Amino acid sequence: MEDQEDRWVTLRTVASEEEAFFMQGMLQAEGIPCTLESLKYHAEPVNLGMLSEVRVHVMETDLQRAQELLTSADEADPSAPGD
Repeated sequence: MEDQEDRWVTLRTVASEEEAFFMQGMLQAEGIPCTLESLKYHAEPVNLGMLSEVRVHVMETDLQRAQELLTSADEADPSAPGD
């Protein structure tokens, strides 16, 4: 059984891989480990709603810090989509 501090949790679900890669880079630059889970269905060249989403995961112990970082970034860029 995993310790609670070793558990990955979903930080945000975003609409594109590009947005997820941007978030991953920002989090990793701050020393926050991050993984991506792409639900994108690549066999069709169209957006299939939830089949195109990407989940951004962080360690549970980093969740609050990661949320604060993304909130700060969202506030700096009011045109950025929220979660």
